[in-house]
Amino acid sequence: VMCTDIADEALDLARADAEANGLRVLFGLGDLFEPLQGEIARLPHFAFFNPPQVPGTAGKWRGSPDVSLLVPEDDATLFHSRFCEGLQLAPGGVAWLGVNWELLPEVLRLCCAAGLAPSFPVALRDLSS
Repeated sequence: VMCTDIADEALDLARADAEANGLRVLFGLGDLFEPLQGEIARLPHFAFFNPPQVPGTAGKWRGSPDVSLLVPEDDATLFHSRFCEGLQLAPGGVAWLGVNWELLPEVLRLCCAAGLAPSFPVALRDLSS
């Protein structure tokens, strides 16, 4: 398992979660796939990305660093586009991409333009409670 983020706070939380659950995780501070360059012996079979996608809301979010939520250049799909274009998976690999509902049509277009085949997960009812 590999985890990257541009926010130290997010990586600290992820490290604590991984340790509490007995998981072995490679952590890298940096942008998207950059920290993993030279660290990966083979392509991953699964990738999950929940990118910043909120334009122009500096200072509105408490408890989360603005850097984790805000999109520069007021382009809410900027990081979706970079993810779709830079994604490399093992054959048969799967990527999950977090998308705000209002951005879905544009993100689908970006995925298709990058040669990806988007699909939607089946909604499941939480039976744990």
